[in-house]
Amino acid sequence: MERGAGLGPRADAFRLAVLAQVLDLSDGWRFGGNHPSSPVVAACMALAMRDTVRDTGLDPVRVRVAMVAGYEVGARLSAATHPEQTLGGLHPTGTTGAVAAAAASASLLRLDPAATGTALALAAAYAPLSLIGGVLTGATAKALDAGYAARTGLEAALLARAGVSGWSGALEDPHGFVAAVTGGRRGGLPVDDLGDRYTIAEVYLKPYPACRHTHSAIEAALAVRAEDSGLSDVEQIAAVDVASYDVATRVVGGRTGVRSSYVACQLSLPYVVAAALHDGGYGPAQLRPAAIARPAVQALAGRVRLRTDDGLDTRYPAGNPATLVLTRRDGTRVSRHVEVAPGDPRRPWRWTGSWPRPRRRPRGGGARRRGRGARRP
Repeated sequence: MERGAGLGPRADAFRLAVLAQVLDLSDGWRFGGNHPSSPVVAACMALAMRDTVRDTGLDPVRVRVAMVAGYEVGARLSAATHPEQTLGGLHPTGTTGAVAAAAASASLLRLDPAATGTALALAAAYAPLSLIGGVLTGATAKALDAGYAARTGLEAALLARAGVSGWSGALEDPHGFVAAVTGGRRGGLPVDDLGDRYTIAEVYLKPYPACRHTHSAIEAALAVRAEDSGLSDVEQIAAVDVASYDVATRVVGGRTGVRSSYVACQLSLPYVVAAALHDGGYGPAQLRPAAIARPAVQALAGRVRLRTDDGLDTRYPAGNPATLVLTRRDGTRVSRHVEVAPGDPRRPWRWTGSWPRPRRRPRGGGARRRGRGARRP
């Protein structure tokens, strides 16, 4: 399929997907808990950059059509398995992402319906077992799940084109993909409105480099901070209580320390809320080692508590609600509720061209001066 070990579109797909996932600024599908762009766009770009599709007359429209196909398959397959597979220990970006990448690749390669079905079946049968434990523990290998998904899906399409056959029941059979990743608790795929509703128009974009389950709390923290300049002295903050939905509590409730990885901090609501309150903003600079190690931020993170609210839990995934209550040292309180975080189509977000720098530079790193903007990395 390509010359040279480790070369060609498969390796390109892997690299591009990993790079897309590293900062955790990818898009997402709230009904599936997945990030479709990383594996889908990576697979398409990998094929577009190589000779693999040149003989079929590649053009930009075909690339966009292929991406739409990948999004639709990935989103609907994720919706059919969410939140069961996440709560069961799997990361949908890696599992369903492989099938999504196969759909996109099959479209770009112009496979016929039978070969396309084979590509999906192969990707479903051999999708990476992306354990969410690696995500929740802060392992810096987290971004690899998108890489393996992109590579597996692209390879499945190339195998189907070469004539390899697959199991036709790989997706919906009682022993197929959907049943396997949900413990047998879910059935068919939501395809009734296929062709009328396009999920690619419903994904959210991330304004903050952190797990989406933290974004409403970050937004609430920034709103509270903007309303009270006195909170710039975080020693005046006695406690921060955040109520949210069950999936958020399970996924982003972890604690961090001065030596925690940037991935651990991206998946820690206590850390990102503390950093946002301390700096009056949150961006990639808050994930640098020197910024993570700031004693004041870590101390404040220790005073941030997250719990599940049954009422808010019923409103997920239609929304991603969070209620933040900040208690000052003098006993006074201020609260803010966010039902839908920015970046959702219902709350559009546009990149402004700068990120906040960490405040109070520790020795060896951080910001030069409060209020300065940093260029996007």
